[in-house]
Amino acid sequence: MASTALMLASIMGSQAYAQNPADASGLATATYLSCLLDHKATTPRAAARALVEQCGYKPDQPVDEFVDQAVAQIPKDPLAPITQQLAPLRDLYSDEQYAYFEQLDEILAGSASFDEMSNRLAGLEQQALTELGRSDRDLNVLGSISAARYTFEFIRTYQGTGVVAKGFWRDLRRVGELVAAVAVGFAIAGPIGGALAGWAAIALMETDP
Repeated sequence: MASTALMLASIMGSQAYAQNPADASGLATATYLSCLLDHKATTPRAAARALVEQCGYKPDQPVDEFVDQAVAQIPKDPLAPITQQLAPLRDLYSDEQYAYFEQLDEILAGSASFDEMSNRLAGLEQQALTELGRSDRDLNVLGSISAARYTFEFIRTYQGTGVVAKGFWRDLRRVGELVAAVAVGFAIAGPIGGALAGWAAIALMETDP
């Protein structure tokens, strides 16, 4: 897990991204997702438990309680667009904040190449850093964008088994759906939520390639 964090940080680390107060949370999301893929959890409960037993997450509650809570927060339809999944939480965000989720949807569904998606995600994060404040809800949006960017860069270079064997990581649409799932999971429950939502999206892709 540490090697994944170092790899992502070396690939994507820059002073500009370091200015994002949620940068560490975005990196943690992709790192936890990498660990889940390495340990090949087969059920949501197994994935949540693996975060503690295999991936180094230290919950502030008994493990069984953490697993119950984490599983309950996994999006029901992780392959749906971000704004569709977050519709029940719309009132928690200002119009300006929510517009970033709308832009994420457009980038992840509308980019014509991996390079375009990468550049547009980076541009959106810089825009958000300039325009958003630093309230808890602003940080939630900044973290979701950071988690999306880190996850995209991680999955496009992923060399593990399973996902690669399925070949979906070459499919820009599928990668966009995965990144969207992670962004939603982060918005709901931070890095752990993002990692589990990404795991759930990949699990669905593997049953319906």
